[in-house]
This record gives sequence, C-alpha cells and structure tokens, in this order.
Amino acid sequence: GITHEAVNVQAGERARGAIHIQNVNSWHSRFKSWLVRFRGVASRYLINYSGWQRILDAHQLTTPAQLLRAAAQLG
Repeated sequence: GITHEAVNVQAGERARGAIHIQNVNSWHSRFKSWLVRFRGVASRYLINYSGWQRILDAHQLTTPAQLLRAAAQLG
C-alpha cells in the first residue's frame, strides 16, 4: 500500500504535493542515527522500529511509564 514517488532533483524539483525531499532526507537521517544504538535490526522488524520512531518524533510518549505501556502492547 505504499507508493514510490520519484523526484527529479537535477531538474530542480524539490517537492511533490506534501512530500518534500528535505523532509524525507531529515527523517531518514534521524531514523538511521536512532537505529545505531540497536547495532542493526532484522529487516522484518523494520516497520516496528519505524513506528516507534514516528511516535517519538510526534512527542506522544513523553514519560517512561508511557513508553513502557506502549512497548508492552506491541508484543
């Protein structure tokens, strides 16, 4: 259910609708640096780590108790 949108940066195109190349690059950079602490993850669990990163980015879980409750529900 995911579409791939190619953006032609060489032609000066930087955005397509709500998708902007800098936003994508920024999220990817933050995600890679956040994953370093785990010393690699199996690709089959990558969607779980991606969801975890999105929740942390949205600042929805701010206390250790909230993080533990969310982690316990993932199992």
